[in-house]
Amino acid sequence: MKLHDAFFTLHCIEQCADRGINLDDVQEALCYPEDILWQGLHRVVVHRMLGNRLLRVVVDISTKPPKAVTAYVTSNVLKYWRN
Repeated sequence: MKLHDAFFTLHCIEQCADRGINLDDVQEALCYPEDILWQGLHRVVVHRMLGNRLLRVVVDISTKPPKAVTAYVTSNVLKYWRN
């Protein structure tokens, strides 16, 4: 699944700014995901570790190119991590 060409929705950009998430980290997660979870038919959640915290990026894959809907960081890694 190619997510590296995903674009950021305005909502995603605003949420990242509010949450102090660097958009470069989001782009890196899309290019080099450590885990991808399906969330229904048209959405995936991309995981990438940032130190001891987990970056989660929700991506709508029903569009071409895909769109990053939102992103957040959690310290509750065990709740979400599959690998």
